[in-house]
Order: sequence, then C-alpha cells, then structure tokens
Amino acid sequence: MTAAGTLSACWSDKAGCDLWAHKLQIGEDPATAVRQLAESKCVGQRKLLLDHLDDAGLRADALAALIALERSPEAEQAVVASIAHPETVAAAAKQAGEWQLAAAEPAIRAALDDAALATHREELLQAGLAVAPAQTWVATAVATLGDEHAPAATLDGAFTLLAAVDWSGVPPDARAAVVSALAALLSRPAGAVTPERRAAALKELARVPRGDGPPELP
Repeated sequence: MTAAGTLSACWSDKAGCDLWAHKLQIGEDPATAVRQLAESKCVGQRKLLLDHLDDAGLRADALAALIALERSPEAEQAVVASIAHPETVAAAAKQAGEWQLAAAEPAIRAALDDAALATHREELLQAGLAVAPAQTWVATAVATLGDEHAPAATLDGAFTLLAAVDWSGVPPDARAAVVSALAALLSRPAGAVTPERRAAALKELARVPRGDGPPELP
C-alpha cells in the first residue's frame, strides 16, 4: 500500500471510530455502536466504553468490547467492576484469571459471599486461585465445603484450590478448620457425596499436616 493509501485507510478508521463513538454518546443504537467500536479497534474510545459500564443494558457488551481492545487500565477497571454483576461475572472472572489481575481479589472475595452470584462460585474460585496464593483462599474453601447445598462443580473448585495449597505456610488453626470441614463432608449421609468427591476429600485430608492424629471418619 502506498503512503497515500495508508493515510487514507487511517483516516477512514478514525472517521469510523468517531462515527460510532458519536452514536454511542447520543444513544443511537448503542449496542451496535459498542460492538463496532470493538470490531474497528477503536482503542481511543476505551474511556467512553468504560463510562457505559454502569448501563445495565450495555454492561456485557461494553465489557466484551474493552476486553477485545486488549489489556489496558480501562479494561482492568471494567473487569473488576463487572465481577459484581450476574450478567457479567462469568466473563469478568475468566478474564481476571487469564490476566492474573491482582486488583480483582477484593471483588472476587466479595462476589463469593454474594448469594446472588452463588451459581458462579466455581468460576470465582478458579479466578481467585489465579490472582492470589492458594493459602489465602483456605477459609473460602472451608466455607464452600461446609455448604451442603453447594453445587458439585463448586465443590470441585474447592478441591482444586486445596490441592494447590502449600500447607507449610498455613497456620495450625486454619489447617484444623480444613480437617474439620473435610471430615464433616465425609460424614454426610450415603449418596450425599459422590464416590469421586469422597476420594478427593480423603486425598486432601491426607495432605493436611496435623499433630493431633486424623479425625474419626465414617
């Protein structure tokens, strides 16, 4: 492409970005405008996209657009903010994990305590493991194991988290809490815990160092 052709293409791209940014600002087919800003690689409009993250009708599209425009301060801010919302928590947690976004840790912890986001705890646990050391999530794993209504996938997330823990850095009281939680899970009525998850619980129970001997199991 000639220099003139390159300049013309750049001008055309800028004009397109300006057009879709204007449409978004005036509320003319905003969902299409958001998608076009992403498809046209309008990196100069990241701030505008971030400003529309509070619009519930556009939140998912705005998050997707910012992620598509690659990692940036605006995209990171969008990911953290989107963890708190049911319609965006899955995508936001996944991206936080992929980016190992440490700034997302408080939002992930808050989301794990939010009953409205209970169905997304598996994704949140996976993201948590990516953004902070496994040892810091022991209490979360204990709470998950103690929830008799936790979905099977969420229990699997807790076992994955425990498997990554370096127990030498975990205080004795926290280790004791894990032992108690695992023993309680194994004591549930027949059929309440699948054989695979019983095996996972026994495996983790054997890994936790303790000086008072193993708990009495069913």
